[in-house]
Amino acid sequence: MTLTLGADGRLHGDSGCNYYNGSYTLEGETLGVSPNLVSTMRACVADSMMQQEQAFLKTLAQMTAATLDDTGALVLSGAEGAGSLKFRKTAE
Repeated sequence: MTLTLGADGRLHGDSGCNYYNGSYTLEGETLGVSPNLVSTMRACVADSMMQQEQAFLKTLAQMTAATLDDTGALVLSGAEGAGSLKFRKTAE
């Protein structure tokens, strides 16, 4: 799964089986993610992959903070119980 945060306030990525996009705001470490992410509608090969993808998109929409850890990975976190997501930068 991938995430790209554009300088224009748009985000997009690959959620496993589909591509998604939406908008975000970032002020300091405070993150706002559009609750209405748009996704392509391809079916995943396995139901477990579809469930994983849906959980990822739901979690992404609930993120409220963005920080970098000691390795330079982007860590997104939400309110208690919302979980967190960690993204490592890949070669372009």
